[in-house]
Amino acid sequence: DRSDYELSHRILTKVADEYCGDDDEKDGEHVIHRKETEAAYLYYDKGGYYDWHFDTPSLRKSKEEEQRRDGNNNNEENHRRAFSFLLYLGGHEADPKSGEVRPWDASKDGGELRVFPSISLDEQHRRIVGAPNKKREANVRNEDSGSGLVGDPTDQEEFLDIVPEEGTLVIFKSEAICHQVLATNRERLVVVGWIHGDLK
Repeated sequence: DRSDYELSHRILTKVADEYCGDDDEKDGEHVIHRKETEAAYLYYDKGGYYDWHFDTPSLRKSKEEEQRRDGNNNNEENHRRAFSFLLYLGGHEADPKSGEVRPWDASKDGGELRVFPSISLDEQHRRIVGAPNKKREANVRNEDSGSGLVGDPTDQEEFLDIVPEEGTLVIFKSEAICHQVLATNRERLVVVGWIHGDLK
């Protein structure tokens, strides 16, 4: 409802305020461009899932995108996703007797967001530019470094599963958090979005 939306907006604004800045003197790992955001409405039908991924492209994909932009004569700066957010809208499966939408039960419904441990700042830079820190080691970039391959995180025993209960808001750093959506056994509705910025 509207109260959930207003609370989510206040939280997102607070995140942007904490990291927003026009130069590298601002605390935090990113310079945020709060006027640059994306948002989408996602619907997962029964059986739907999303394999593990980061919300930002690796070095290889970044180069492909850059070549595509240059080929289209697009000289606009393209900032990366800095923060990802998800607002769960639950599912519309109703109780057959009462007709009320029943709460999400992860043991039966699945559909959890599985979040893996954050990668380090150096690993984030390696995925993007091919070196642990673009300012410190820009001269070591080559085609073999920074492929973006961090290994299959599903082999890890450490992770956090977040149940997509209606009204739940999740925020995480797009560059740092690998995640996946487990197979859902009921309709799964969510608003997702990204605040753009530049990794320092």
